[in-house]
Amino acid sequence: MGINTKVYVNCPYDKEYAPLKQALMFAIICCGFDPWLVSMINDAEKTRLEKIKDLIRCTEYGIHDISRCRASKKGEWYRMNMPFEMGLDFGFSYFSNGNSKKNFLVVTSDPYSLHPAFSDFSGNDPECHKNDAYLLINKIRDFFYTKVSSESKNIFISRAELRRKYDSFQTHLHKEYDGNNEDIIEMRDDEFCNKVRGYLDL
Repeated sequence: MGINTKVYVNCPYDKEYAPLKQALMFAIICCGFDPWLVSMINDAEKTRLEKIKDLIRCTEYGIHDISRCRASKKGEWYRMNMPFEMGLDFGFSYFSNGNSKKNFLVVTSDPYSLHPAFSDFSGNDPECHKNDAYLLINKIRDFFYTKVSSESKNIFISRAELRRKYDSFQTHLHKEYDGNNEDIIEMRDDEFCNKVRGYLDL
């Protein structure tokens, strides 16, 4: 049986977060793993919750960015999708009678903002990316470095090389899209991942 490299990615889908989401997906692929997001499942007969459950069941890793939970302005609702999905993923691992060996990475923009409304997570401090794509890439890389075998650690991609590849890919992508950043930001997640894999295969 082959190694399960599938990663369930639970993150915001707003336009402002899109560059971070793309950096996150790029880092996962560059580290030799496969990002899976709900947006990549095109089965119209399934509800979003059913799609989430399918992803949780089939993935070995869960990366949860809960940086968009707080309301950003007066009159705006709290955004609870991300902590809800994280709870499902953690719950599946905890209550699967040892059949699930899920590996988790929880990230946020400001770890101290979580504790007043998310006290159950105390003692499990998330990694902080400060809304910086390069910092997020570092966090993703370091997480997977701790999960690979001792032999693989010797040849695992470094932080500096991963950032260099990301910069090179961004240059390549902007040339392909004639500098149209809007088209890049609005690209489908599965299409973006295919662009990354195609670039890395060059």
